[in-house]
Amino acid sequence: MTSGRTVLGWTQGHIAYPAPVVVREVGPLGILLVPDHLAATPRTRLQLQMQCFENEIGFIPTAPSLPLSEDDGLRFARARRAELLDALVQFDGLGQLTLSMTWKFPTKRLPKRICGRDWLRKRQELHSVSDQLARTALAFFDGGANPVIDIRTRQQNQRVERDILISKRCLDGILNGIRKHADEYDADGLNLTVTGLWPPFSFVQSFSGNKEAVL
Repeated sequence: MTSGRTVLGWTQGHIAYPAPVVVREVGPLGILLVPDHLAATPRTRLQLQMQCFENEIGFIPTAPSLPLSEDDGLRFARARRAELLDALVQFDGLGQLTLSMTWKFPTKRLPKRICGRDWLRKRQELHSVSDQLARTALAFFDGGANPVIDIRTRQQNQRVERDILISKRCLDGILNGIRKHADEYDADGLNLTVTGLWPPFSFVQSFSGNKEAVL
């Protein structure tokens, strides 16, 4: 039984990665491994995955949010070898940008002396402002004409996030398009941030024995 190493993802078995990452070959597949003490937190796991990603060698990542042991990664590689090999082809040369649009909840205070019906009406009015900002954020995302391959959208309180799967070759053009669209877009009260390029975390959810092991 193996122990003491954490899985960062799966790759081609014959590919070499820079230290401290090593590849354990399982037939045509390889498991990207690092010592547990170097991947003890989500941040350190992400940093190591980014080092791999920036070396321009394709791999299917696990999620930084939850560690996956070498034994579990080995079982998964054997059980779903064909799917992982297909995914390595599918995601070759691709990465993920994450766009996040946030806003502040209306801060107008409700009157202290007000009947229950009027209080509910005023409260609904404040929520409607936040709902309108959420719709505006989605409209911004939908209005961008970028050459994206796939999209994942998440909406939370005071935030809409969109992950877009793109070719690494198109990164500069897509970023320029996002900036131009933001400059031309009238969206008072909204704040846009763009992060990445990341490994395609949001688009490989099925490649894990544990649903929580990938983003």
